[in-house]
Amino acid sequence: MDFLPDIEKFKNFFDGTDSKNEISIAVEEAKKYDIFNLISRVSALNLFHQNQTKSVILDTYIEGVLCQTRDQFPSKYTISSGKFRKIINQISDTSLKYSIDPPENMFVQNIMFYGNYRVLNGIDQTPAYNLQHMISVLFAKGIEYPKEFLDATYILVNGMLEISEKIVGGILNTENNHDTDEEKSIMIPSAMELNKYTELVIINGADFRKLFLNRIELLDLVTIEFGVQFEGDFDNKSFYTRPFLYNEEKDQYILLNAGLLPTAIVFWITCLAKKYGIFEEVLENYNDYIFHECQKYLCNLGHKKVLESQMGIDLFSSSGYKEYIASVQNNQLVIVQYLYDDGKNYNACTLHSTIEKKEFNDVASKRLSYHYSKIIEYGVEKEDIFVIIIINSLGRGMAYGIKKYDYCYPPLRIHPFELMCISINEKAESVFIPRYLKAKNNLQTFETGILSELNQIEIYCNNNYSFYMNDEFAPREVTTYFAPGDSLDYIIRAIQKEDRRLVEDAYGTRFVEVVLNDEKRKIYVDPNCAKSHEIRYYIEFKTFNIWIVAKEISNVRKIDLCYSLVDLISYWLSECRIVFDQIDGCGNTYEIQILLSDGADQYYYYKENPKSFSETLEISNLFPVMEICVSPEAFQYLNYCDNSREKELIAIIIDHICNLVGKIDKINYDLNALFPNPIQKKIFSLDYQEYHYFEPTENRENHFVHGEDEDILLNEIGEEILEVENWNIGIVDDEDRTKIVHEVVGILYKKLQQEVRVLSPRNLIEVLYDDLEKVLFKLMLSQKRYAEDIACYPEKEQEIFEQTNRDNKSSIALKFLIEYIAAVPPKGNINIGENQYERLMAICSLIIDWSYKNDLFYYQIFNTPIEILKSHRIGMKQQEFQHMFSVNEAIRKEQLIASSVLDNSGDLIEYKSFGEEINAAFEKEYGYSFYQLKLFTEGLREYSKRQSGDTVYVARIMDIIEFMSAYDASFNEEIVGLIIDSIALRQREDFLVPPEPFRKEDVYPWRFNRELSFTRRPIIIRGDEMIWGNRQLDHMIRFTLGLINNGKLKAHSSKMNSLVGRISDERGAEFNDFIYKILVNFNVFEVYPNISKVNGVYIAENNNTLGDIDVLIIDREYHKIIAAEVKNFNFSKNPYEMHLEYKKMFENTKKKKGYYTKHCRRVDWCNKHIDDFKKQYGLDDGDRRVIGVFILSQPLVSTEIYHKEIKMLTEKELSVSSIRNIY
Repeated sequence: MDFLPDIEKFKNFFDGTDSKNEISIAVEEAKKYDIFNLISRVSALNLFHQNQTKSVILDTYIEGVLCQTRDQFPSKYTISSGKFRKIINQISDTSLKYSIDPPENMFVQNIMFYGNYRVLNGIDQTPAYNLQHMISVLFAKGIEYPKEFLDATYILVNGMLEISEKIVGGILNTENNHDTDEEKSIMIPSAMELNKYTELVIINGADFRKLFLNRIELLDLVTIEFGVQFEGDFDNKSFYTRPFLYNEEKDQYILLNAGLLPTAIVFWITCLAKKYGIFEEVLENYNDYIFHECQKYLCNLGHKKVLESQMGIDLFSSSGYKEYIASVQNNQLVIVQYLYDDGKNYNACTLHSTIEKKEFNDVASKRLSYHYSKIIEYGVEKEDIFVIIIINSLGRGMAYGIKKYDYCYPPLRIHPFELMCISINEKAESVFIPRYLKAKNNLQTFETGILSELNQIEIYCNNNYSFYMNDEFAPREVTTYFAPGDSLDYIIRAIQKEDRRLVEDAYGTRFVEVVLNDEKRKIYVDPNCAKSHEIRYYIEFKTFNIWIVAKEISNVRKIDLCYSLVDLISYWLSECRIVFDQIDGCGNTYEIQILLSDGADQYYYYKENPKSFSETLEISNLFPVMEICVSPEAFQYLNYCDNSREKELIAIIIDHICNLVGKIDKINYDLNALFPNPIQKKIFSLDYQEYHYFEPTENRENHFVHGEDEDILLNEIGEEILEVENWNIGIVDDEDRTKIVHEVVGILYKKLQQEVRVLSPRNLIEVLYDDLEKVLFKLMLSQKRYAEDIACYPEKEQEIFEQTNRDNKSSIALKFLIEYIAAVPPKGNINIGENQYERLMAICSLIIDWSYKNDLFYYQIFNTPIEILKSHRIGMKQQEFQHMFSVNEAIRKEQLIASSVLDNSGDLIEYKSFGEEINAAFEKEYGYSFYQLKLFTEGLREYSKRQSGDTVYVARIMDIIEFMSAYDASFNEEIVGLIIDSIALRQREDFLVPPEPFRKEDVYPWRFNRELSFTRRPIIIRGDEMIWGNRQLDHMIRFTLGLINNGKLKAHSSKMNSLVGRISDERGAEFNDFIYKILVNFNVFEVYPNISKVNGVYIAENNNTLGDIDVLIIDREYHKIIAAEVKNFNFSKNPYEMHLEYKKMFENTKKKKGYYTKHCRRVDWCNKHIDDFKKQYGLDDGDRRVIGVFILSQPLVSTEIYHKEIKMLTEKELSVSSIRNIY
């Protein structure tokens, strides 16, 4: 694994004889012209992002010029644009051009040093990162160094960054746009543009010396003269450490390549450190600091340092080497090795060289072997051990080799800067690095170790966290080569996502580091404020800046309150930029401090408040700070059905900001006009006394189904289908489609059985249930907030929707998994690892997904071919799927908006006062009343207060029976036993074989409304214990009411069936009346409900009624008559329900006709009796026909899936224009 000889061969090729000859010819040509003018133009070419990686050619040419003596350039002639272009094209067309790779670093990057400065990165690997961390070590970490050293370093760094910022400020395009950067030729701009950029690299001598306080030792450190003798190589040039050329005649300094500055500044700092005898100390501090930063990066990715001594491990460190062990979820470990450049032989000649660290070869290998043996001895499986090797240097390459060892996954070799980018981009992705290494391990790759790992990571992430690229080949059967160029996109995304910078506090006394929190609104947050128990947000406006701050937050409840207020105010202030652009803030920074007037508990309970809103706020201005003291009454006032009160608060704050900045004239603005959408609001309340699933959980992190796990399983399924089941690559016969899908489901179910069987049952149900409680809270919260969230953040609508889908997918998988484990509990002794847990979730999710697909074929909804692909996966053409998913997605989004806007507390059952009848029907159906069921769940909530935790509770069944019997007089052992039995899941011999009287469909997790589902039975019986969660119990109550309300409860008693039918009829009648009123309120049509006869003639045929016209619509203006059939349908969630919906609408039998057929018969009757319509409704004798239309509560998915064309409008679509569009 030693690639140094190969690297040297590449260098020798690039730096060959032909390129040297061409450069020499171009140098000779330069002697005809003013050399300072020529060399400054060459340098200016580096300021164009298209030339970022072309500096290897430009620098070689400059080096060739500098090797000549000054007297060899006597000419004063300014080179023409054409001659200059000729020279540049000449040096471009050498073998050096083959050394040009796509850029792998940002063109421009920010440096924080008592302000913000921009630097050009050039072609060095991580120059800005290295410089930033060197600055931090010297000036921000409180480490003591000699004052003279710090003074000299400050002057040097400050001066160079001033020069860099001025240069970058003059560049027109600094957007890190690399759309044309992979061209091999040097981009030469117009003469006018080049002259402007040339001026940027030329610095007046007096100004230059002033920047460095005329300190000769600093000037000598950075400047170079002609006639240099330098024993450099392909990677190192004489001017890399002295990039300023002094033109004595004009007293000017020319910066030979602005992209050299970050690396050169670090080098100069080390030179000063050597001068003051602290070089080793500075280097060690620098490497220690980055080591601790790497630990933070890994911690952000979920890998925390473990106590290695418990495993009998002794950590080792030496010059250039450190290590530690970190966690990967709960049962895996990662060995972290940190190899760093200790600065030995670090000088101008080795600045960019690749240095051999042969001592690492033995150390790294021996330590890996040691850790592996100790960790395995501790009981961790080999496949649960990962390795990360972090390689840090000052810019030099580090070559080392590691002997091949018996690992499951190859180590991840990475630079600290790259690790930082991963920690920013993948912070939300659970255990990203181990998942990436597992996926990469399934590839055959060719790697030299030269290119950045981010090239592969970017491809992996951009491909939905998968290396599955194509259906035409199996990734394991081909060798994959990853070319350079993709890493830059990954880096840019990370740096721009964080946009880390320094800003001043309101008093101008210190700088504060902030990171971007809201990209669109440019709201920043202080990432370190938690240490001081504060929340600090920062917004920049055109002429002033504002901090929004909450200080001295003493407890968690106060954090939630203060965060809500800071978030509210920062959001609205940022949204009001158009208002603040009218204010001249004189460039000042102001601060809004949020204070709470009372204890946190006072803000969570409603109080009557006779005061006006302004009286409940205390606001005071004392330049530059505005204090807002918020009372409980003010906070509760803001919780309103629309945003009018939030706008009222912001208007008050705007007035006070105007006073703070000294604005006397009144500003013209209208918040109602600026923000007309009333649901664009931030503050909301959760009534978890009424809706218990809204009760927040202390820890809201839950597991979810990962695409990476599904990806691995799909590969496994394909291989098993080919190897075990004897299928062949190619199209599957139509008659075998359900067969192969059954086999896929069978393979997955077998994996589920095998992987659950070996687990220990200890606390397993509790772990699953804990996740379900957290997922339910998140789902209910997102459902409640959906309309407000997308109104506030329209740019995130798809992201918000996809997160809801992700939680819903996890919920379905978890419910299936807990149903399975409750029925067939494991008897093994392996404690479940989080990676195993998430794999089981993926298995459950795929079982549901493939079973769903099987139903699509079974019910003839899809006719999509199935193919065993060359990639060894089972594939289907996606056109039909995408069509169905797009229909479902649109409907689902409408439902989410409706459910979050409308108040769902007025359930039909409740406001229709069916209470007594429901109780009686429950008695007949289940042996207890609905009131007792609800009382039982309330009793369990009361009992759970005895236990710790806020999600899952466990108790002996007899203890619950005793508690309930004392809790309410209506309870006894029999009643409580009946209730528990009817809402609990119990163990059985075979998961797929339900006990009597249940049907096999009751265990199919892809079916809705199953009597043996976790949703209906949220109590789990384990021996003599029962396990429950209060949120699930509350959801069960509401779900059961919903089944009754929607006419879907599968009842066994005539009394319950009769009640469900009657409620359904009333619900339908109420919906008809609702549609009638909407149509009437248009004030355009004549509208008549429930028409059973026209002009005295009943709507009948052969003395058989054809049914009423639900709503008759007459449009006199357009001479049209519409017979509307109104149906209050439920949304079809799965193929089975789609099939039932289709049958209801379109299937005709001898006994019963479909709704569509009945409707068509009524419309035909109407057209045959058109004269009766004319007589009864006084219509003219013109040619008229009755048009039929369905008006529905929800779109019919079946019409889209089965391709049925009918005239149809939903309640949401109703309008005058939509009705007239059907004519």
